[in-house]
This record gives sequence, structure tokens and C-alpha cells, in this order.
Amino acid sequence: NELDPPAGGELLVPGAVRLIEWPQRARARLPPPDLCIASEYEEPPGEGRKVQITCTSPETAEALARMLR
Repeated sequence: NELDPPAGGELLVPGAVRLIEWPQRARARLPPPDLCIASEYEEPPGEGRKVQITCTSPETAEALARMLR
């Protein structure tokens, strides 16, 4: 399992930024997310993707807004 030590311990370092694909597979072992990014294919096929970004705290929303300026 990728979350098991030694590599897994490095994934959960406070203050680190990590993108985890399929977090629902390890939800009980992960801290709550600060930011959720979801993407899905647009219809009809081949039209690209739609991306939704959701911040779970005001601090994360502020940091994202600063990055996007």
C-alpha cells in the first residue's frame, strides 16, 4: 500500500502539498482535505474536461485566490 511506511509517512507531513488520486480508497487513513479537485469529461466526447476546485477552509480559499492573481 502506498500509504504504508516508509513512503507513506512522507505523504502525510504537515504543511506538505500532496495530490492523491482516488482518496476514497484510503479515506480513513488520510487527514481531511484542504482542497478538492474533481475533473470529468465534457459531453459530447472529445470536447475536453470540466474541472471543479473546492476549498474546505477560508485559509485555503485565500491561498488559492492569491495563487490565481
